[in-house]
Amino acid sequence: MSYNLNKQNSVALGYAYLGSWEYEQDLKTSSGEQRIFEQYLKEQSFGKIDASLRLRLEQRFMQEAGETNFSQRGRIFLSAQIPIIANEDFSKGIYTSLQNEFFMNLQKKRKRKWKLF
Repeated sequence: MSYNLNKQNSVALGYAYLGSWEYEQDLKTSSGEQRIFEQYLKEQSFGKIDASLRLRLEQRFMQEAGETNFSQRGRIFLSAQIPIIANEDFSKGIYTSLQNEFFMNLQKKRKRKWKLF
């Protein structure tokens, strides 16, 4: 569920389930993760460059070895779309995109392999 505060700012609340299957010694095992997240998105233009910043807080419920582990994670996503060859309003053309995302385990860090990646 998302709500636009204005043309450049929005907030969201969501849920996701991620499941996976693994094979160990010819046995098929499943693991799953349920996430609740809160998100803020800021979109900005700097001349012809479009940039966005997404801040997200996730509550993670991971099923591992028959038990459910809880942790919280923060995410910061940065992105820029830069026109290389484009018409004036950038409705046609070629562009490049630069992006990166940082993850920070905030709670129950001992159970996770990395604090920041």
